[in-house]
Amino acid sequence: MRRSALPRGEADAITRATLQTLAERITGGEARDLAAQLPKELQDDLASASEDAEPFDLEEFRAFAGPRGQPDDPSSWARTAGMMGGVSVYQQPELRPVFPVRTSRLLLRPLTAADVGALLAYRSRPDVCRYVPFEPMDRQVINERLATHWATTELTDAGQALTLGVEVAETGDLVGDVVLFWHSRVHRGGEIGYVLNPDFAGHGYATEAAHALLRLGFDDLGLHRIVARVDERNDASAKLARRLGMRQEARLVHNELFKGEWSTELDFAMLADEWAAYRDRFSGEREHRDTTTPIAR
Repeated sequence: MRRSALPRGEADAITRATLQTLAERITGGEARDLAAQLPKELQDDLASASEDAEPFDLEEFRAFAGPRGQPDDPSSWARTAGMMGGVSVYQQPELRPVFPVRTSRLLLRPLTAADVGALLAYRSRPDVCRYVPFEPMDRQVINERLATHWATTELTDAGQALTLGVEVAETGDLVGDVVLFWHSRVHRGGEIGYVLNPDFAGHGYATEAAHALLRLGFDDLGLHRIVARVDERNDASAKLARRLGMRQEARLVHNELFKGEWSTELDFAMLADEWAAYRDRFSGEREHRDTTTPIAR
């Protein structure tokens, strides 16, 4: 490959940004691993420019690189010294949605105290909770979740989860909730889950909302791989995962003692490069095929 030299000013800016981010966000082996992923020509440019680089001004670099540290032209390595699946290796990924997240018929938004009654209507039902990792909830449990786990409105690091209510835009009804888990920063892995009030089944709401979660995970957070884990007996959730375009990768027979019974788990997954074929799949009218759809496990 022909080596393309960078102008001294751009090389200096990239070098300063690299050193600043590596020093602030990662250490040791992780830094070496990330540096090794840069194209060889950029490694050479960074090395040659580092000897006389001036002190780094973070705001100056943000203005230079574009919004959120991304390049004005995502195809140009010279702007940010490397992109991984749409996410700069120097700009650590994060998800800060602008709410509500809109689909053609739904609004995905944080849950509030005003939603307690609607949440209680389905999360208290034994049939909804049968194959999911929680027991029927009462008002106290829901209030505790609203004040803790469900209060998160952004994902800034692995190990966090974002739960959003699913509201029908036309009526204002809260018909369910969905969750996006961020499992790994290094491997850029995540997971989705969904739960729907059976009284609103048959309209495709769960599929539409779960598709919006994939968009948040892949397009906004820059995840490489998203999974859904479903109890095999939860046929509706498995069908939903397949409608989204997720591949069934595993069937784990009796892998977990779940609520007093051995549970067989179905594992579904989608990769970022597969997502492109499904990004606009549900942009028009949705198929009315959702049935009782508890959350994926």
